[in-house]
Amino acid sequence: MIQVLGRAFGIIEHIGQCGSSPLRDIALAADLPKNTTANILKTLKDLGYLAKNDAGRYSLGNRCARLVSAYHGAAAMPLLRDAMTGLSGTLRESVVAAVLENGDRRVIAEAQCIREVTVNMNMSRTESAYAFTTGRVFLAYMSAPALREFIERQGLPKAEEWRNAVTRSGLHAALASIRRKGISIIHQGETMGFASPVFGADRTVACALGVYLPTSRYTKDVRSTIPRELKAAAESLSAQYINAGITAFLTPHKKPI
Repeated sequence: MIQVLGRAFGIIEHIGQCGSSPLRDIALAADLPKNTTANILKTLKDLGYLAKNDAGRYSLGNRCARLVSAYHGAAAMPLLRDAMTGLSGTLRESVVAAVLENGDRRVIAEAQCIREVTVNMNMSRTESAYAFTTGRVFLAYMSAPALREFIERQGLPKAEEWRNAVTRSGLHAALASIRRKGISIIHQGETMGFASPVFGADRTVACALGVYLPTSRYTKDVRSTIPRELKAAAESLSAQYINAGITAFLTPHKKPI
């Protein structure tokens, strides 16, 4: 029974990393026969922990989302709220926190300068991970298999989403640069965007902190301040999450060791 539970949780973690996955890939990742894997998947689906689409791909179900949201809403959100409020006050700019859910970037909290942090847990605001700094941070720390499956499912970025990452080599180079610098930066139209990863106790990206501002306010005086303060806030929040034993909000991606 314990072995079966271990296999079931291993399958849930794999699907969480990939966003969605077919039976074949799940069985391969779990190192189990297809019939054994299919039985476990059916049980998890019947219980509501997994969902299955018409193409035969499995993704996390509503019960997984409810469990994770309940735990981290109580443990992680107060720390996140304090960090975002402090960063917004220091920079005098809006700050967001986002997670990666089923391949999309989802904002879970926002802090506007001199306003309260508003928490969005209704899972309704999702956008392409490629188009936002917070989404790109999650992609940068995906495992190689998870990133390959993400690309197969979502395709490569469109030029309007990420101009220098429309090829596989370009995407890999851009993600490597984010890991090397510890920050993602976008200059798109009249907006500047910045994001850094917040790591949890299991060395996964728990969430990404992002700062967005109009280019008119991106003056020489703040060009070094914003990246420095954002990275410091993300590192401080990471330390708090690690000390508190907090892991990923929804879909974890391992930090290279």
